[in-house]
Order: sequence, then C-alpha cells, then structure tokens
Amino acid sequence: MATPVPDDVGAAMERAYDLDTPPTTIAEWLDGVLAAYRAAGDTVTADDMCAVDDARHKIQLDGGATVPGTDAAAAEYICVLDPLAAPFIDGTAGTVRSESPVSDATIEFRVGPSEVSVDPETAVVSLGVGAEDDDTDSASELTVEDTYELLCPYGHAFRDQDAYERWDAERDGIATMSLDAETAVGVAVGIARRLGAAE
Repeated sequence: MATPVPDDVGAAMERAYDLDTPPTTIAEWLDGVLAAYRAAGDTVTADDMCAVDDARHKIQLDGGATVPGTDAAAAEYICVLDPLAAPFIDGTAGTVRSESPVSDATIEFRVGPSEVSVDPETAVVSLGVGAEDDDTDSASELTVEDTYELLCPYGHAFRDQDAYERWDAERDGIATMSLDAETAVGVAVGIARRLGAAE
C-alpha cells in the first residue's frame, strides 16, 4: 500500500493522530494510527468497526455469514472503508452498496478474498481527516471514538471523480483525497490485516 498521501492530507493526519511526521503513504498512515492507539494503551479490533443504524454504506455477506463485529449478516456504516474491509476479515465475499453523498446514485462493490468488482467502473472513494478534536492533544489520549469523529464522516463512494470533486469543494477546512475503487479496496485489505494482527 504505497499509495501516496497528498501533503495537505498527510499534514492533517499528523496533527489529528499526533504522529512524528506526516505520513507519505496510506500504509504509513495506518501504521501510525495503530501506533497511536498502542501509545494510548489501547488496541483496535474488528469489534470496534462503527456499525450504526440508517447509514449510507451497507454490506451483506454471502451465505448468511455474520459481519465481523456484529451478530448479523448485514450491517451499515458511517465510513465506506469499514464494509469494504469486512469480507477480508471474515474471509467471506459480500456486496457493499454505498449511497453517494452528492446524489441518489448507488455504487455497488462485490468484494472478497478472490473477487473485486465495482459498478460503475468509474467509481472513486474519498478519504479525509477532519479538524483535530480540541480535547485530544496527544496520542496518549487517542480513542477509537476520536477516529470516528476525525475520519468516518469523510469516507464515501462516488460514481466518478467529478462527483467527488463537487463534494470536496464544499468541505471547507477538511483535507481529503480520492482513491480509485481498486486502490480503495486495497486500503480496506490493509485495514483488515491490521485489525486481524491486533486481535
């Protein structure tokens, strides 16, 4: 996961997670977040993924398999990366349906250990970091809930780059980046592997 991180997003990640330096790749960012949790005396596992009611991003695993961190075969999330990671934690393929935040369009992913596809093929996924929580001024205080507030509201799927750019133009003060669908699934795999290693 050598996917580069733009300078503004890296700087926001450094501030938000009190990292030593701005991450220059997605892998550096994910490893930095896990290090911040460890510095706070905490770990993050699949049980910490933020499943909620009535969210934009939904997953249904094949064959009635239970979504990691829940007791159901379907779950909804604030951030699209959580459901994209679930099949790689569980080892069971599934379908992720994500509603674009700028239209009524639905982006559908088929993901699993041996399959990845997206409709439409032009889809992109956003990754962003919100303003630093004033109550969280060091890694020793970082909680999973902080991550939800800093990251989850900015992880969405869009039909194409133009739709992402329209959404991004309205995110004053929020550093975001877009990933093509294949790269976004790669990020989800990286999340899944790190969650598995933490358990």
